[in-house]
Amino acid sequence: MIVEKIQLRSIKLESLNAECLLAVNRCVRYIKQEHEISLKLQDKDVLIQLSKHVRRIDDETLNGIYQDLKVKMVSCVTQARKDGKA
Repeated sequence: MIVEKIQLRSIKLESLNAECLLAVNRCVRYIKQEHEISLKLQDKDVLIQLSKHVRRIDDETLNGIYQDLKVKMVSCVTQARKDGKA
């Protein structure tokens, strides 16, 4: 299996599909509920902030939720690249 690396800085939230946006929202809500850290989906660097908090917070559930988000983002970005080349 080839693991594709993507740069969070290169991803615009509005370019993600609904499934990815729901996964981002799930991560943001979990961090707010369990760790009392507020992130705003309107911030242009929300994905970078989210990544930093996930790395800083040692929470197994959050790690699982974030891993799911990463898989969905890679799939979304890969599909967008394929569609752009077609």
